[in-house]
Amino acid sequence: MNLLNNAADASPQPIEILSRWDNSVFTLEIHDHGKGLSGDAALKAGSAFFTTKKEGRGLGLFLANATIERMGGTVRLYNREAGGATTELTLPIAVANI
Repeated sequence: MNLLNNAADASPQPIEILSRWDNSVFTLEIHDHGKGLSGDAALKAGSAFFTTKKEGRGLGLFLANATIERMGGTVRLYNREAGGATTELTLPIAVANI
């Protein structure tokens, strides 16, 4: 939810959510239509207590990232050439032996 809220807060237009998967990895991309990440934000995003929001505490992305990493996944933020930023979340898919 933190990742979705961050994108929605940054975007003057509705965000886009895309997902894809294969036998081993699930990927979720959240595209916003905001200004994109500044150089400072790109370097520090995900660090504890770093925020670009007036009322932010700088813990949402940090906690989301820690949780996803604990599950074997990753969170990556990057600017898109067309504008805005993307938050890409990947998680391994566990296959149950039945």
